[in-house]
Amino acid sequence: MIFLASGVERRQQGVAAVEMAILSFLLVMILIGIFNFGLAIHRYDSLVKATRTGIRYLSMESDPASKLQEMRNLIRCGSTSGGAACDRIPGLTDQMIGIEIRSRDAQELVDNLVITDLITVKIVDYRFSFSIPFVPLGEITFGDIKSQMVGV
Repeated sequence: MIFLASGVERRQQGVAAVEMAILSFLLVMILIGIFNFGLAIHRYDSLVKATRTGIRYLSMESDPASKLQEMRNLIRCGSTSGGAACDRIPGLTDQMIGIEIRSRDAQELVDNLVITDLITVKIVDYRFSFSIPFVPLGEITFGDIKSQMVGV
C-alpha cells in the first residue's frame, strides 16, 4: 500500500523546513556570540596574568628600571628575549604597557625585607574585536588592567 501526502501535508513540511532554517541561523548566531564573549573573558584573564608575571619579574630585580624592555617582552611574548613576531596576546603592543617605579627615599624594613620601590604595571586601551559573521558588533575596550607590588 502506498500513501501519498496530500497537498496540506506537503505545505506543512515546507513550512517546518523554513522555520527550522530560520531558527538554526539564530541558534548558530547565539552560539557564536557566546563563544566570542567567552574569548573576551579569556583574553582579559590572560592580560591580568601577564601583568602579574611582569610585576613579579621587576620586583625581584635590584635595578628594575634597567629591565623594563625585558619585562615588556615577558608580558607580550612569554620570554624576556622577545622578538619581532611574538603574539602571545593578539593586539598587545609595547605602547599599551605602562610602567611606574616610585623609589622610596627611606628604605623600610618589613618582615626582614628591605622595601625599596613601589612598582606598578598597567595595560591601557586594549581592544578586543568581536568576530561574529554578518553582525557588526565592533569591539570592546578593556579598562586599565593594573598590578602593583613592592620591590625587595
